[in-house]
Amino acid sequence: IVDIIIFPSVAFLFTGIGIGIIIYGIITIKKAKIYVALQQENPDKPWLQKPDWLSGKVRSSNKTMVYFSLFFTLFWNLISWPVAIAFIPEILKEKNYVVLFVLLFPIIGIGLLIWFVISLVRWKKYGESIFVMESVPGVVGGALKGIILTNVNIKSDDGYKVELDCVNKYTSGTGKSRRTAERILWQDIRFIKREAMEDDLTKSAIPVLFKIPFEVRETNEENSNNKIIWRLKISAEMPGVDYSAHFEVPVFKTEDSKEDFELDDSLLNKYIEKTTGDSLLKSSGIISEELINGGIRFIFPVSWKQVIIIFVIVIFWSAVVLFLWTRKNAPMILKIIFSTVMPFLIYRFFDLLLYRSEITIQNNSVSILNGWIGFRSGKELMSSDISEIKIEKNSQSGKILFHSIIAVKKSEEKIVIVKRINNLQHAEYIINEIKKGMNYGNNNTL
Repeated sequence: IVDIIIFPSVAFLFTGIGIGIIIYGIITIKKAKIYVALQQENPDKPWLQKPDWLSGKVRSSNKTMVYFSLFFTLFWNLISWPVAIAFIPEILKEKNYVVLFVLLFPIIGIGLLIWFVISLVRWKKYGESIFVMESVPGVVGGALKGIILTNVNIKSDDGYKVELDCVNKYTSGTGKSRRTAERILWQDIRFIKREAMEDDLTKSAIPVLFKIPFEVRETNEENSNNKIIWRLKISAEMPGVDYSAHFEVPVFKTEDSKEDFELDDSLLNKYIEKTTGDSLLKSSGIISEELINGGIRFIFPVSWKQVIIIFVIVIFWSAVVLFLWTRKNAPMILKIIFSTVMPFLIYRFFDLLLYRSEITIQNNSVSILNGWIGFRSGKELMSSDISEIKIEKNSQSGKILFHSIIAVKKSEEKIVIVKRINNLQHAEYIINEIKKGMNYGNNNTL
């Protein structure tokens, strides 16, 4: 079976990889020549050193994603399936059913195949989108402005989710331990209800407008193992495969950068839905309740998406731990490492599942009720006790950055008012409501 299944699959796989490397090398050399020429022409302006940045028209990565998902899916499946098929008869013969753990890898391969099919269908359905920048680059301590143009007309009843991320893409380890990961450093999300060219039936045009804080990091790709990239993302719920597109955009500090820059949000007024507090927070599931005495209460829900993700991780990790401890020849160091991590994953799961937050703002105070169901504790903070209320990064789950709202007391003690808010605008809105309810206008310390 090994000769019939594994060897031909491996030969086919590495032949394909070799051809792919050659093609990729040719394309890379051609691009490198263009980049070198642009770098020589614009040595002090890195935002003019890429062809699409230079033109101010950034193409989406949908086509690239199709090729990447195809390559990764073929690579994974051509290794995992032959190995599983070759060894299952021996596993059944020896009745060592624990080793059926290897079936997890072809199952993951099925998931990757689904990912490729969705990427292909999305590309065929929507084609490439283009982000036309109003000015190049996006400015740290300024704004990113422009419009996203699609190849087809997209009519989404729920509008568009437009997101801007500052991402640290880094590579760690060496040899077989080498891995690449991403950490979101800053994130903002807008919900656009209307298009800019609603009468054009051949395409859609979605406005983009973001304020970029002065303290965030600018685009930096000098170190290939530690990059800072800015990614603009747009998505919309549609029948069948949803619309989605990603763009890597230039964001730099320039002579226009200002620490006290304020964005004129009124430019988007005709494209966004006029919102009450309830409708603004709707996408996060946060509930706001107006109280009879004029106060306001916020109730924060469970993030079921996070719960499901960590549950799957716990199941997978448990399978690995069980597999290691049933193998006498498995290295003890691996058994210890994987077993040590297990309690932290279980705690994380129950924290996501059982943690609840509720805050009530009234009478120059904020009442906080946080904790696990059945064990929640309450605190009350008076306006006169607080020197600052601010937003801090809390955690990252997948491609979503969560924020916490922190109260800093005059004694410099930090109090978590609420954690795991997945939208920066929502966090800012809640802070403003807290300040209003605590008589911010007459309290110069906040």
